[in-house]
Amino acid sequence: MIHLELAMDSFVASIAVGAWLAPRRPGPWIWGMAMADALATVVASVGWGSPGVAVGIVIAAVAVASSPRLVALRPFALPLLLCIDNLVAPARAIDAPLAGLLSGASAAAGFAASAGLRALVERIVARRYGTTRPSAMRSL
Repeated sequence: MIHLELAMDSFVASIAVGAWLAPRRPGPWIWGMAMADALATVVASVGWGSPGVAVGIVIAAVAVASSPRLVALRPFALPLLLCIDNLVAPARAIDAPLAGLLSGASAAAGFAASAGLRALVERIVARRYGTTRPSAMRSL
């Protein structure tokens, strides 16, 4: 049985990343979070979830995030870290699609919430200062 709280990390991280990622497309992040959680659920269900696997995932995420050769894979570094909770939670292999679906939906909701909050803040700043350009607000 998959618990909804296992997908909340994707929601919170998406809100935070969404503030930085606003002009870009969040699709790779959403798919990455969904696939990483689904795969981690499968790994946990077959009994391979261990502290050693978790450490390996952390090392892989750091390697992907810091390597200039792996720039195309950087959107998948954070989902690798966020899948560790699914790796250690008891689950069945049949729960993997649901885990991925919940994680992807939570990530999409987080990005949507972040975009909404960003638009609200930009509207407030534009109303107050007449612009949302940071260079124009520095002199204020």
